[in-house]
Amino acid sequence: MKKRTLATILTAALLGCSLCACGSAGGSSAATTAAAAAAPAAEGQAEGGSAADLPKMTLSIGHNNNSDSLMNYVAEQMKAKLEEKSGGNLTVNIYPSGQLGSESDMVTSCQEGDLTFLISGLHALVNNVPETSIVNLPFMFDNVEQARKTFADETVRKELNAGFEKSNMKLVLLADQGFRCLSTNKEITGPDSFKGLNIRTLTNQDQVEAWKMLGTNPTPIDFSELYLSLQQGVIDSQENPYDIIDTNKFYEVQKYFTNSNHIYHTISVNIGTSTYDSMPAEYQQMIDETCAEVEQMAFDECDEKLDGYKNNLINNGMEFIDFDQIDGMRETLAERTSGMIDIVRKTVNNDVLVDAFLAAAEKAKAE
Repeated sequence: MKKRTLATILTAALLGCSLCACGSAGGSSAATTAAAAAAPAAEGQAEGGSAADLPKMTLSIGHNNNSDSLMNYVAEQMKAKLEEKSGGNLTVNIYPSGQLGSESDMVTSCQEGDLTFLISGLHALVNNVPETSIVNLPFMFDNVEQARKTFADETVRKELNAGFEKSNMKLVLLADQGFRCLSTNKEITGPDSFKGLNIRTLTNQDQVEAWKMLGTNPTPIDFSELYLSLQQGVIDSQENPYDIIDTNKFYEVQKYFTNSNHIYHTISVNIGTSTYDSMPAEYQQMIDETCAEVEQMAFDECDEKLDGYKNNLINNGMEFIDFDQIDGMRETLAERTSGMIDIVRKTVNNDVLVDAFLAAAEKAKAE
């Protein structure tokens, strides 16, 4: 979907809302953003005023998962908390299922202020924020607890935040959907089963390289085209967290799913730096508090729902392949992709981040 369509959708949504700055003259995009809305309204705000004195604003949240996904759970919790904390002065509209375009479209719109909040995974942001390629290191963790501790490391988070700032975005929340796991129409019996597998990957060159190391034929395909590509046999495999495989009904076009757990799948919430900076300090504080609260809620929701998603896949006819029951499987796959450290280090171009990440991961494993 083109940026013009995004602006049109957001403009239509805002026309029905009471927005103090809706008469503001426009820049290159529709006057739909928090940045455009907040600045004019805040000028007349008395210092130390009550919540009733704050400008009424309409914010937007966009992501490419459907309304039953963990991403949308994050969006819904953010909406509820921001509207409550602001006493109704903030109205938050959620646009799931790629309604506002591809992730690439939404990244640009977030950077430019047309979209207030982008919910995505770090893996999808590598082309805009190279530091996020740190998530592309495969087979790094034995469980999500290790991954969460690693990404919570002070230096890791500081360096990631700095990378987002360089790209005119702020990283305000970082949770997860568990691990990315392989699903396929070809039975996987060992490491060599990967050879010749036609797998959909993200438009992320580092992940493409990782899959090549395993002998597959990786094909970058936008998420919006994934189901149809599986249905038509353009590809025979894909990889995503269980909630995405389940809620998008990939069980209709895939026979097997696994616990490959090859990549930790983050949920990041990002806001344009200019959008955030233009908001009244009270709204900035509400966003910071809300994201801290929802981050922990998202971890808890993921942990609670994960087994349910797995059971749904089995109940809908998919066969589960347990990599832990295949002798030497994880060790061999990790060895074959060990060269990814050098590739990711080059992409990230930040030795402080890479070294801190590797050290934090080792520490988490040892605990």
